[in-house]
Amino acid sequence: MRHLGEVIDQVPDDRVFDDAIPEEIFQASLEEYEKADNRFGVKLPFWLTLRLIVHMALLRHLDIRSVLDRVARVFGTPTSWRGGVPHSTSIAQARDRLGLDVVQGLFKRFAAYLADWDPSRWKGLLVVAIDGTMLDAPDSLANVSEFGRPGGRNGSSGFPKFRLVAVVSTLSHFVLGCVTGACKGPGTGEKTLVHSLLPLLQPDWLILMDSGFCSFPWLKALGDRPFFVRKTQGQTAVKPRKVERAIKPRADHWVDYLPVSSKSGEAPLRLRWIRINVNKKKRGRKAKWVEFLTNLPPERYPYDELVSLYMQRWEVEFAFRELKVDLLKKVMFRSQTPTRVLQETYGLLLAYNSIRLRMAQAAKLAKVEPRRISFTYAVAILQLAALNGLRERQVLLLLGSKQIHKRPSRSYPRQVKRPAAKFPANRRRADSG
Repeated sequence: MRHLGEVIDQVPDDRVFDDAIPEEIFQASLEEYEKADNRFGVKLPFWLTLRLIVHMALLRHLDIRSVLDRVARVFGTPTSWRGGVPHSTSIAQARDRLGLDVVQGLFKRFAAYLADWDPSRWKGLLVVAIDGTMLDAPDSLANVSEFGRPGGRNGSSGFPKFRLVAVVSTLSHFVLGCVTGACKGPGTGEKTLVHSLLPLLQPDWLILMDSGFCSFPWLKALGDRPFFVRKTQGQTAVKPRKVERAIKPRADHWVDYLPVSSKSGEAPLRLRWIRINVNKKKRGRKAKWVEFLTNLPPERYPYDELVSLYMQRWEVEFAFRELKVDLLKKVMFRSQTPTRVLQETYGLLLAYNSIRLRMAQAAKLAKVEPRRISFTYAVAILQLAALNGLRERQVLLLLGSKQIHKRPSRSYPRQVKRPAAKFPANRRRADSG
């Protein structure tokens, strides 16, 4: 959005990264929260502050004032600057005036746009995965009070953390929805937070979930929405009651799923109980069978086609790694207050979706899957384009030229090893002192 009365300097630029978010979506988000109009002569109008928050995620190697200077040179420098970039205090005040709702609104609108744009389908369904992760926040009193510190064997964490539960498209890696919460306390677990995502989930989305989301209230809340979840195992796990004739002997059955702790008279869920051999017997290793629950009908979704479906759930882990390692650079957010931290979080997701959209367009041009395009290379190219200006077709051709090999299946079992005790070393240190 350009305000001609305030613009004195316009730098020609193809805005490959900026134009990934359609202008009408950007404008509608500002209008929804009455942030489209600004006082005449204001140093940091709402539209410029919102652009700044998105660019802070892409240009992580620059300080905030340098990022603001770059954004202003692309979209127009307000006349009130008088040749100088506003101070960091003015930027923080502008972010507080903007608030969190408009940034969340922009993310939701852009995510809905991507869900409609995403051409990847499996049997007519958009395959998505739900999972959670933890992000670090700066060590300030406000952040500690809002998010808390997770505890551990050797005390609490050095920094406050907050939880992020996200819905990710398994092929394009678009983040189609998310919810945030504190790291500990009542109502902050993934099983509780995920209920806030229920209105977002569409009937034509196939939802893949790990065993952490195998909860009777959550599966019941999903209703007719297609899902495929790994069943919890162990002595406390619910043992479904087999009904009707087996669809596939020893591997696929109709069952009634109802926990013992459910309310009296509550109806069970009629689901398919599927056993998949994920580690076939080879070189003396025992076969490992994993159990799943789904409401997909066997006529349209036979057993053999569901065997490889669950492996797509790992794509959400790759998306989290791209967010935290490749884009965030393993560095925590810069903000000292919870509202600004969450602003940065949604700005990070907006930047990530913008990069992923350009990668999907490049993959379409190169006639490969979006997962074959290197995300690290895409970040570097779009940073170069944001700082120096490159034409859109040049960028897409560059992105499509850097492809990665098809990822193999998991080679090593997932396990947690107990760390070595620190007591002997501390005792020797104390005795020597």
